[in-house]
Formats: sequence, structure tokens, C-alpha cells
Amino acid sequence: MSNAVDSVWYGRSPLKYFLLPFSLIFLAAASLRRLLYRLGIIRVRKSEVPVVVIGNISVGGSGKTPLVVYLAERLRERGIRAGVVSRGYRADPGPAPLMVDDSTPPSKCGDEPYLIYHRLHAPVSVFPDRPRAVDALIGKADVILSDDGMQHYSMGRAAEIAVIDASRSFGNGFVLPAGPLREPASRLRSVSAAVINGDGFSGDLPDGIPVFHMRVEPSCFRRVKDGAKADLRPGRVTALAAIGNPGRFYRTMSEKGFELARTISLPDHTPLTAQLISELETDPSLPLVMTEKDAVKCRGFAGDSWYYLQIDAVLDGDLAGFIMKITGLKAPQGGAEEKK
Repeated sequence: MSNAVDSVWYGRSPLKYFLLPFSLIFLAAASLRRLLYRLGIIRVRKSEVPVVVIGNISVGGSGKTPLVVYLAERLRERGIRAGVVSRGYRADPGPAPLMVDDSTPPSKCGDEPYLIYHRLHAPVSVFPDRPRAVDALIGKADVILSDDGMQHYSMGRAAEIAVIDASRSFGNGFVLPAGPLREPASRLRSVSAAVINGDGFSGDLPDGIPVFHMRVEPSCFRRVKDGAKADLRPGRVTALAAIGNPGRFYRTMSEKGFELARTISLPDHTPLTAQLISELETDPSLPLVMTEKDAVKCRGFAGDSWYYLQIDAVLDGDLAGFIMKITGLKAPQGGAEEKK
């Protein structure tokens, strides 16, 4: 996200008022579209397997992918098989849903689906048409987690979990393009629960909505080239991030005692290539540290001193149990062993 956009959405730039007429048009179109689905004029395609949307109402990273991984792991511990569907930003799945496997390159399926599959080794289906992506997982999962997709109303869902970045909240409160919201904050009245990622949330939530608190904590450093754990000690490094909120990654590195000699911020989902990174003129004498989402795109050409910081979601409260309750999922007798 550029500094200019950031100043409009999260700062005091008066430009937001000039963009308000366009936001009103966007809001009217989004509201009409949702109404057509609610009235049944446009069909919602339901699934025989419960679908749980892990989404947000704002643009940019909020922690959805770490939460998807966390929930799939917690459900697996209870014997529930979770599959994942994703649009796969800039993915090229072809004419039918793509089932991610060990041979699928990230350029084919997208950054997040690749990361999710390699963290979970669970069924992951990628396709722009979310209902078709869901259909590809029938028989392979007891519950389907949708990584993003709150605004994909054609996809029926049993529950919606809205993830909110505490540090950014709802920005200036306006919808696109004057603000960062895809839908007004009032949309949260209809979600099943909200997950606030981080500390310092200053926004208002609807009364009665269940709220869970999440932290995204660093787990360990790994080498980009092979994923092996690495003993990277605090010191001077170059930090690279092509994610929605790179500032959070840089703060985490600083809190772990690293001196960021240079930070390289690229737009979210930027395709990373050996040529691009060489053009960035990184100092070869310093370790290059990046996010896990960026590392999956660099594994084939990574240098020996390239590392990524693995992060894991930590939640206060039993969100997995909450989801099981509201969707009617039951753990099998005998637990996870019976499902193997």
C-alpha cells in the first residue's frame, strides 16, 4: 500500500472528502448486490458440508491466513477434517478448481494457498468461483474454511468470522475508494464472531457479537531454500515484505532485537523473482529476512543467507469449539485417531 493511500485511509489527508462521491457509488452498488442475494434474485449455492468464511471488511492484511491454519490444526486435533478454499490472488488454476499438491508452484495456486497447503498438508482448492472450489472438496473434508470471501455471496456459508487488524481498525471509516472498507462497519452485525488481531483496537463493534482476541507470534526462523530451522541471532539484516501491512513484520523483527539496516516494502502479492531481488540491490553481506508468505515464492532461487520468520496465531478462547457448536460439527468417538 502506497504512502499516499495510507495517508488518506489511515491519516488526516483531506483527499478522502474528494473521493466520497465515488465511495457513495461503490456503497450503493455493494448494498444492491447484497440485497439481490438476500432476496433470492441471485442464487446462493449452498454446500452439503459446512462452510466457514474467515474474512474481513477492509482491504489489506488482517491475519486471515494464520487464523485459517490455526483453526484447521485445532479442528484436526478433535478429529475434524478441515479443507480450505481460496480465490488464489493472481493464481492461474485453469478452467477447473485446482487441488494444490506437492508439485504445485505458488505461481499456479497463489501465495496463501501454497503456504496453507505446505503448513497443513490438508485439501486446498483454488478457483475464482468459490462455490465450485467448495464442490471440489466434497468428500475430502468435514468442514471447509474459506480464506477470505465474505463478499462472495454466491458461496453459501454456515458461519462468518470477521478478522480485524487492531492497529488499523476501520481506518477513516469510509468505504472504497475514500477509505479502506469493502463494506460499512455495520456489516459486522451479521457475522458469527469477530477476531481482533493484536492490541490497541479503537473501533466500535455491534453489541452482542462474540469477540475473540488473537496474537500473531513469531515461532522460529527457517531457511528460505529448504525450510529447515535456522539459528539466526539478532544483528543487522535486510528485511523484505510484500504483504498488506509490512510495518507489523518490521516491528516484530525490531522487537526480537534485530537492527533493520534496510527495509524493502513491496505491494501485497508482488511476484518475487531472482531478477527483481537482484535489482533491489540488497547488501550480500547481510542476511535477507522476509515473511513466510514471501518465502514460498523464493524457494527455487534463494541464497544461503536468506531466511523467513515463521509466525503462528495464538487465540484467547476456544474459537474452534465455537465453530463446531454453531455449525453442528461433532468430534468422532475416539478423536483424531479414528479419522486417520
